[in-house]
Amino acid sequence: MKIKKKEFIKKLEEGNISYTQTDKGLIVHQIKSVKKETKEVEGKKIYTVIISKEIEDRDGDIVDIQNMNTEEFMENSVILLFHNQYDFPVAKGIRMYGNPAEDGFEMLMEMVFQDVTEIARNAEALWDQGFLNTVSIGFLFEEYKGVYLTGVKLLEVSIVPVPSNPKAQAVRTEEKRLTPEEIKKWEEHYKNEKPASGILESTQIAEKLAEAISKSLSTRGAQ
Repeated sequence: MKIKKKEFIKKLEEGNISYTQTDKGLIVHQIKSVKKETKEVEGKKIYTVIISKEIEDRDGDIVDIQNMNTEEFMENSVILLFHNQYDFPVAKGIRMYGNPAEDGFEMLMEMVFQDVTEIARNAEALWDQGFLNTVSIGFLFEEYKGVYLTGVKLLEVSIVPVPSNPKAQAVRTEEKRLTPEEIKKWEEHYKNEKPASGILESTQIAEKLAEAISKSLSTRGAQ
């Protein structure tokens, strides 16, 4: 995938690119699907979780999540407990985005718990305390190519104690949003980049963004 520089800057300004600071360094995110429900989540704690990662799972399959259809799910982004579709959802997803991590593409989601039912309150308390950390996805797929499941359509996400995908787990770090000042600084930073084709590969963009963010973080630490 290739992104023009102007389009990239626009994504920054719209908040469609963000990053997470972890103990392993910076993770740069490009949001895949967004559903804004500010009023509904106001006052609620927002949690981030990796819902799936493109690695061989415990069933011996690799789910093609990079091309996973999430549109219908985001229209009804219910999060169940133990894949039980006959009970009330305990939470809902409010934002989803992909991350091209070195060890496999991963899909992340922000979620909030409901506080109406006791089981949901218990689930959030267990999540907060680290006794629940993982999720599992329910999906349909069109084709099975060796170990690869392709043409995947996401139906639901469930909180489970033992998932099929061992990397489908909570991200217990803080995601940092881009400030207007940082955007202007990085825009200036990219003005000197003039690739022959006039475009930047998404991987190059991620590297350059991470570099700019690192400089920004270093500057903050010196203040």
